[in-house]
Amino acid sequence: ASFCVEKFGIEKILNLKEEEVKARVQEFVRLSSFTIEA
Repeated sequence: ASFCVEKFGIEKILNLKEEEVKARVQEFVRLSSFTIEA
């Protein structure tokens, strides 16, 4: 879904490369990773 806001409609999705998807997933993992110290 985050690719949908980069171009109008689904234009970005139609031209995605595998490397772009992998990089986006890794960024999401990095942003959502945290540790809880007790």
